[in-house]
Amino acid sequence: MGDGENTWSEETLPGFHKRCLSSDAPPLDGKLYTMYHGTNLQAAQKIIKHGFIPSQDGMLGRGVYVSRDAEKAACYPLADEDKSNQVIFELRVNVGKVKKIDYQGHPLQKTWHDHGYDTAWVPPGHGMVKKMLEEDCVWDPNRIKVIIIIKAPVNYLARLQNLITCHAPSFGKSQLQSNEEPKEGKFYTMYHGTTLDAAEKVIEQGFQPSLKGMLGKGIYVSRDEEKAARYPLKEDDKCFQVILELKVNVGKVKKIDYQGHPLQMTWHEHGYDTAWVPPGCGMVKSGLEEDCVWDPNRIKVIGVVKAPGNSLVRLQNLLEHRLPASCKTCLQHNKDLTKKNCYIMYHGTTAKDAEGIITYGFQSSPDGILGKGVYISRYESKATQRLQDENPYQVILELSVNVGRVKVIDSQFHPLQKTWYKDFDTAWVSADSGMVQSGLNDCCVRNPTRIKVIGIVKAPETSLDHLQKLIDLRIQGFCKTCLQSKKGRKNQTYSLMYHGATLKNAPNIISYSLHLSREGVFGKGVYVFKHEESATSQPLNLDEDERYQVIFEVRVNLGKIKEIDYEGHPMQTTWYKQYDTAWMPAECDMNESGFDEYCVRDPNRIKVIGIAKAPDPKALLQQLVKNQSIFIY
Repeated sequence: MGDGENTWSEETLPGFHKRCLSSDAPPLDGKLYTMYHGTNLQAAQKIIKHGFIPSQDGMLGRGVYVSRDAEKAACYPLADEDKSNQVIFELRVNVGKVKKIDYQGHPLQKTWHDHGYDTAWVPPGHGMVKKMLEEDCVWDPNRIKVIIIIKAPVNYLARLQNLITCHAPSFGKSQLQSNEEPKEGKFYTMYHGTTLDAAEKVIEQGFQPSLKGMLGKGIYVSRDEEKAARYPLKEDDKCFQVILELKVNVGKVKKIDYQGHPLQMTWHEHGYDTAWVPPGCGMVKSGLEEDCVWDPNRIKVIGVVKAPGNSLVRLQNLLEHRLPASCKTCLQHNKDLTKKNCYIMYHGTTAKDAEGIITYGFQSSPDGILGKGVYISRYESKATQRLQDENPYQVILELSVNVGRVKVIDSQFHPLQKTWYKDFDTAWVSADSGMVQSGLNDCCVRNPTRIKVIGIVKAPETSLDHLQKLIDLRIQGFCKTCLQSKKGRKNQTYSLMYHGATLKNAPNIISYSLHLSREGVFGKGVYVFKHEESATSQPLNLDEDERYQVIFEVRVNLGKIKEIDYEGHPMQTTWYKQYDTAWMPAECDMNESGFDEYCVRDPNRIKVIGIAKAPDPKALLQQLVKNQSIFIY
């Protein structure tokens, strides 16, 4: 393949936008197209970190198999047990020179690359693919770039997306063999072995150079994971071993290939940034490659390869919160907050209020120990201790906080205890002030827009998936929100909602669109709900095949909303003449379901974006068999 930069040069052109080609449209040579790939969670992480590995054989021979049809990608992984860990990537693919393979037994079916083609394309409906969907096979993995995650297990969605950010092409990722000489100024994947305690400090605060070693002062890393796995050296520490994956900008490199080299300890004084000991030169007992990097700022932790027990997830969470784009830092409780920095903090609340916070942001408490503001803590345990009554704080939110200008309030009746906001953005009660019963520090942020929800630490099982999904959608930049019942409505509000349908009607809804109900409390329209369980509510006297077995996740542009809160309202069935949506609050007398209910007049304001609930394949087949048996005598 040619120059890697030329492969993606189209992205740098003015007016570039992602190109989605219909399945049956022939691709143009050398163009970039949006495609999809389905896999399992474990494989997905490897793909993001190291790129695709071509399949050695398949319908089109060797290559990476992708499709313009997300539905085709959703068929993988093939094993049923892997579906719970399914990940679907959205890709950008430079197709290069394309060969159409449109029938089984085509003379170039498996030899297209030998004839100068970069991609083989199977058009839909030609009988080569079971579901009659489009498929592509790309020879060179470097022609494929992962853009975003379309689907992943809820608890991994944000983490995988952050991995993509870390491994973005602009990062200049490269994996060298241990005996290859590194090129100056390039980024390389390397590893570092250490203890659990030290790993947390490295992730939070960066590396601290060793003051002495075989190559003098610096940070010792290796391209060999096996070499990193030898640390920590003490046998007692092995059970707390952590191996970190790093991205290293080596800068100017000096090869030190024998003991007693004149620059062995002084390489940095001669203008070098990294010293490299090649494998097998006799300097390292194991015979493995080693590097010493002078400046810690040249090293970035991008992954945790190994960690003891439950520490792996915790370290990965710490890591993803330190992405450059988020400017996040974790502090020890006795460290001062730094002006204009962002920190990870926590807030305890109820499940009901958590949804409003994620959707609309925080509301300031009118009063407290530090006056008006949003009260948060650097410690999860402190956020949990906020409970003073029988209604426990069921949800602990993880936050990214831009503290701005900070004032320490270190004694009761401090002169600025409730007036700090005139000159400062955040007030901080130090742990040793005696002002807080728990002995843990507390913070009050005046402006709620300085706080961003980035994760859920704790939530009831019934709420966790829904809340995490809301956060993930907002992190990805989707224009979706979930409405609180008592919040004011604004025109052009996009909302994440739900719609129930029968199994019979579901395919038509997916293929075409939602249809207006002919009757209902608001008359003609499409009825949608704020919560998934609301969409499952239905009359009990329906026949089984008329009951809602599929719950769609929909994005709704509510437009101009009219509240209809009592039976006989003058606009109960005529609201559509002036409004786009009718809304019946959960608490009004005319509402029998107990859920907020919405009726949207124009189906074009509603887009199906996912399936929240559907029968599993086995149950579906059983139902089909049952239906068929009615006609057998």
